[in-house]
Amino acid sequence: MKITCAGHACIFIEAEKNIVTDPFISGNPQCGLSLDGLPKTDVILLTHGHGDHLGDTAEIAKRDGSLVVAPVELAVWLNIKGVKAHPMNFGSMDLGFGRLSMVTATHSSSVSENGSAVNTGNACGYVIRTGGKTIYFAGDTGLSADMALLADEKPDLAFLPVGGNYTMDAEDAVRAARMIKPALCVPIHYDTMPAITLKEKERLLLQSEGFRFLKPGEAITL
Repeated sequence: MKITCAGHACIFIEAEKNIVTDPFISGNPQCGLSLDGLPKTDVILLTHGHGDHLGDTAEIAKRDGSLVVAPVELAVWLNIKGVKAHPMNFGSMDLGFGRLSMVTATHSSSVSENGSAVNTGNACGYVIRTGGKTIYFAGDTGLSADMALLADEKPDLAFLPVGGNYTMDAEDAVRAARMIKPALCVPIHYDTMPAITLKEKERLLLQSEGFRFLKPGEAITL
């Protein structure tokens, strides 16, 4: 299984099917992937409606016929916009090549229309089980006691936001990792805008706790 960190919260998983999370690609100058170079995407997982996560969902889904999975209110909004989306609400589903669970995240969710914010329900994270591996993708979230439950999943890999301001900062991400106990933890959602710029001492803290930083476009194999 090949996993590429594209930058921000966009992760491309090449397993039995190709899965991408929160595909903020064309609008992200630090992205390590391009839409033209993105392999055929079978599944798009959306954690919430903010533009830096919704990103290029519509273009990818229409191009590749991707299955879009999103929290129910966001899925309804996407369906209205002509993007076929499967709604979830903190349950689990069989994707035909693995099992997906939607899990809680402490964050908001909205899309911008005509200068106003339209609420798109609850934000979420995902536990992805495919190819014999378990991946926890936190999306945008603050620290939550619910994360302790994820240790039972014995995740091979966890993606945790570390940039602070809108999500957990480095210290809270360390506390989260200690609860979740993944075999490997990769930081996301940092350095893509001024409010979430990671300080050197925060980077060193994360590295000292075993977090592995991936540059945009860098891949690992599970």
